[in-house]
Amino acid sequence: MEKLQQSLRIIRIWILTAVLGFGLVLVGLIAFVPVDEKVNAGGIVMAEEERFLYAPEDGILQEVKAYEGTRVAKGDLILLLDAQQQQNWKSQIEAEIKEAQAALDLKKVQLEKVNKLPLQKEFWHSRSDLAEAQQKAMHAEAELRRYTQLLGEKLTSQSEYEARKLASDMAQSELAKAKENVALLDRGLEETARKEALADLNAAAARLDRLSVDLKVCEEQIERREIRAPMDGVVTLVIKRRPGERVVRGDDLAHVSGGEPMRVKLFVGENQVHRIRIGQHVKMRSNVFEFTRFGYIHGTVKEVALEAYPRQTGEPVKEGSYLVVVHVEETPARLVLGSTVEAGIILRRVPIWKLLLPEDLRSERPR
Repeated sequence: MEKLQQSLRIIRIWILTAVLGFGLVLVGLIAFVPVDEKVNAGGIVMAEEERFLYAPEDGILQEVKAYEGTRVAKGDLILLLDAQQQQNWKSQIEAEIKEAQAALDLKKVQLEKVNKLPLQKEFWHSRSDLAEAQQKAMHAEAELRRYTQLLGEKLTSQSEYEARKLASDMAQSELAKAKENVALLDRGLEETARKEALADLNAAAARLDRLSVDLKVCEEQIERREIRAPMDGVVTLVIKRRPGERVVRGDDLAHVSGGEPMRVKLFVGENQVHRIRIGQHVKMRSNVFEFTRFGYIHGTVKEVALEAYPRQTGEPVKEGSYLVVVHVEETPARLVLGSTVEAGIILRRVPIWKLLLPEDLRSERPR
């Protein structure tokens, strides 16, 4: 019986020793062994550079030139919106430009002629014509006076008198016209003719310039309907893909990615984003390959958004998500664009006991 009691005491001592030892080890682990304090987040793998192509105008999708996986160079056509109306307008403007150019060339020739001979033919000999008209008028008036006297003496017929009177009236009319032409010359008719010709030339040139501007605007509108690659890369997503589909200005049409998939977009809740700093280490695991077999992805925080990610229209109010961009520095296998990852943003290494405290009692202070 004594042996049994002695054996039980020994067993109790061993058990107590084991429990105390385990407790001491556990206390030691909690007090001294450091672990990573981290913020968990989910995210998406992105390329080093990405561009979103938007509809510049309302219109109709006419043709899709590149689909997902197509490698494109900067300037390559990806989508084409219908531009028939603009093409018709362009054809009309080009026809008007040809007409305006011909009119301008004609005005140039006319200005050259005016500079050489600014006056019309009827003004070339105005002063000599005036002298001649004065002589004719004087002669016709003298004849009229003579025939008036002869008619009074009944030495000529009435018809002869009327003929001389008509000749005198015509001579006076020609004299008046000659005086008017000379008066126009005195008022600077030559300079007026030059100014008028130059004004006609300027008006023709202005019309041609206006049409050229209209053509440029039309060509820009046509070019805006040609959705081209903004950089070298790969088309990763085509959203509008059915010819004849209506698009609205600002619609997201396609995505182009350039470079390797070495960025990750993480979304952190509003209750944790204040703890994220640029330069913090990030350990991630991909849902494409098994981390237990291949290992973790490692990266560094490069950007932290100051504002929550925009909510969709009509979306109920919920916790805001903040964008955190991570640059991948090491990956055990090639990442896949658009694939999801689970990440832990490592804030610091702390003893286990600190993690058991509420967050507001930990020693970390926002910087």
